[in-house]
Amino acid sequence: MQPLDDRAVGLHTVRVRARISAYIYGNMLVLGTLAEINDQDVEDGRAMIKVAVVTLTTFLSHVIAHSVAERVDRTPDEYREHASEHLADAVPILVSGIVPCVLLVLGQRDVFEVPIALALATLIPILRLASTGVRVARLTKEPTSRFVVVSGLGLAAAGLGVALLKLVG
Repeated sequence: MQPLDDRAVGLHTVRVRARISAYIYGNMLVLGTLAEINDQDVEDGRAMIKVAVVTLTTFLSHVIAHSVAERVDRTPDEYREHASEHLADAVPILVSGIVPCVLLVLGQRDVFEVPIALALATLIPILRLASTGVRVARLTKEPTSRFVVVSGLGLAAAGLGVALLKLVG
């Protein structure tokens, strides 16, 4: 794997790593939430609320935790300088819930049949996780290989595993 060229993406490698982590984390949490949703939840609007609340509370929890951790070994000025960066690095968590929420609302409003809306909403984080290998390869200027594709599929399988564990618990 080639090193990430900070100038190519306009961000420091640490920040790119934080955004990728937030992207994966957000999509796995949305997928886990969707696993617990049924057709009735979509019909009465609870599905969208559940996904939106999990997405927002995860984002806020992530920002708060990083805010506290980022104070370690920093002056107040250094902390303030980095605070907005860490907020921006958590945005992929928020983004992970947007399209599923829209699809769930469209199901509630009969634009799609409810089972189709729920299936599409569930498919979105799976596809986003599956594409992660290719996205990371692009950032690191690594050629798209069988390994890269399989790693993304493995990540999607791990996300499904997490969602299934949530159903068991």
